Amino acid sequence: MEFQLLGPFAALHLGRPVLTGLRRQERCLLAVLALEAGRAVPTGRLIDLLWNGEAPPGARSTV
Repeated sequence: MEFQLLGPFAALHLGRPVLTGLRRQERCLLAVLALEAGRAVPTGRLIDLLWNGEAPPGARSTV
């Protein structure tokens, strides 16, 4: 897998584009996990990043 994080987000497998989510939250989640590869990312940090500090009540269970 190859992730392109600068400019438009893209994910490639063997040089071919992989369908990625169209929603900002999905792209953000993939980008954060790619940047933190091999490390645990706290749920609270993901929630803050995905909803810009304004998470809905069910955010923790969604993540």
